[in-house]
Amino acid sequence: MDAEKIAEAAAFDIELRLFIDAVYLRYHYDFRGYAQASLKRRLRAAMLHFGCATLTRLQERLLHEPAVFPRLLDYLTVQVSEMFRDPRYFHALRESVVPLLRTWPSLKVWVAGCSTGEEAYSLAILLREEGLLERTADMFDRRSILLAVTDAGRALLHELRTRKTAFLAERLETLEPGERATLERAADILERVLER
Repeated sequence: MDAEKIAEAAAFDIELRLFIDAVYLRYHYDFRGYAQASLKRRLRAAMLHFGCATLTRLQERLLHEPAVFPRLLDYLTVQVSEMFRDPRYFHALRESVVPLLRTWPSLKVWVAGCSTGEEAYSLAILLREEGLLERTADMFDRRSILLAVTDAGRALLHELRTRKTAFLAERLETLEPGERATLERAADILERVLER
């Protein structure tokens, strides 16, 4: 790597720190703990999309053009999702957290960063298998299961709400027969999750 490329990389690293701080200070989204290589790759793609030669120019647009931030989130957020994507996580949840959850008469569940919903559906299935899903019910309407789902990418949540039937059909095709049966059993309850 020649001296000019080293200087450019160092300048980009400085711009990156300033950019991430600006996002946090202005919009209260904290990307400071994200993998630097992934952020750099995503922000370079965003720079191309927004027609910005430098990250400083993108930061200027971010701070002065309110419409830029929601579109930028599509570049910054991870939009990868699948049913039971991280088996070690769900195993740890089942082994370490579920026993504690059993001690509570009711549960409030929030799936942050739900992308297109696979994590929410996976968690609902796990809770149902463990006999805990009914404990998330609305105290005024015991038939309504309450799982809060949020994602920084608002377009993803809109897609999840409008495509829930197609979503289930698509996901059913990718599952093994046993997993398919589990999802089908939970589907009646899960459909109500997004009704709210």
